Amino acid sequence: MRVLRPTSASRGIAIGRLVGLRQGDTAPFYLSYLSELTHETDGRIIATVTLFPGKPEPVPLRAGDARNRANAHWVQGFRLPAIEKLKIPESLIVASGMGSRGRGVEVWSEEGVKESTVEAVLYHGADFDRVTTF
Repeated sequence: MRVLRPTSASRGIAIGRLVGLRQGDTAPFYLSYLSELTHETDGRIIATVTLFPGKPEPVPLRAGDARNRANAHWVQGFRLPAIEKLKIPESLIVASGMGSRGRGVEVWSEEGVKESTVEAVLYHGADFDRVTTF
């Protein structure tokens, strides 16, 4: 998807940043990341974004390993559902640096706190990581 950045925008923009998108006022939000930026000759900036598969679900999460537990605060994350037909596993969007392979991550849900271990890092962004867990 390609979007035009308004000239009145006051925030910075960079490749690899997490972006929430929706098409229209009533459509659901989807997660994506900036994959390309183009500066046009007339001064416009065109951003190409790549959508993550599935509808994101916001979840609180924190580092789960014992040495960081005392200082670990709950932070915002997202759960992306598995898509069986496309063989896409369930994944989490976590804060940058939290998604190291083998590291524990605690996810808060209605059933209580569930501790998981990062199995693989699917994508390293500028301010987030997309990971699978077991």
